[in-house]
Amino acid sequence: MSARRRRAPRVRGARTTIAAQALVLHSSEWSETSRVVQLLLPEAGRCTVLARGVERASSPWRGVFDLLCLVEVELEAEEGRELHALRAARLVEHFPRLRTDLERWYRALYAAELAEAATPPGHPAVELFAALREALARWCEPGVDPDAVLLAFEWRFLDAVGLTPALTACASCGRAVDPARAQTAFFHPAAGGVQCSACRSRAKLDLMPRRGARERTAWRRVPVATLFALDRARREPAPTSADELAPPNRALHRTARLLLDDFLAWQLERPSRVRPFLR
Repeated sequence: MSARRRRAPRVRGARTTIAAQALVLHSSEWSETSRVVQLLLPEAGRCTVLARGVERASSPWRGVFDLLCLVEVELEAEEGRELHALRAARLVEHFPRLRTDLERWYRALYAAELAEAATPPGHPAVELFAALREALARWCEPGVDPDAVLLAFEWRFLDAVGLTPALTACASCGRAVDPARAQTAFFHPAAGGVQCSACRSRAKLDLMPRRGARERTAWRRVPVATLFALDRARREPAPTSADELAPPNRALHRTARLLLDDFLAWQLERPSRVRPFLR
């Protein structure tokens, strides 16, 4: 009888401890009592964490990892493994107003979905963490326009991940858009934003949509004055209350929404689970 082959012990990598605040982006069942949680940390970026026993009635962590909570965690990370172990956790902010208003809740879920999709594991996300935390707090304030808060977050999100669309210069050649020479310009997500007429005529873009984009993503003709106004607006504190959204701002808001919906759907390359609920 042949001897049973003994399994070689797993060689453990170096271990480090991560202690930081984190935002809960996503959570899924691991077992009846445990969950796998996606967290966004400022320095460690997106981390996948195994929260053992978190669903037990006696667990001190029960409810700590509800979606979109701000928590303080201590994690053990092992070199070569993506799944981190949870060592300690404390709830910092539950953002209760989000959980009683579906309009705000779905927009917050969409913001978390964007952050999860665009942040590689372990890459620092200081600016994105700050933008999402601020947006969650704004959605809890009375009198805000939920979609205006989302729009302000989307601009900061694109800046943080390096995907800001070109609005006042050609995305291909860098030539500045000249309001004295043209009243309108063309915007397409595959081009990276605006393209001048020369680059657009030479472009051989694959205009079929990527997975998750709209069925037909077309060039959008946008007034040059509007593009410059959008560029100014994205750099300034955005109006987020209903009173601040006067008719000129609302018109600009609608244009920004059209452009960003197309642009984000194209860039993320996968269908959004949440976006259909925002209509």
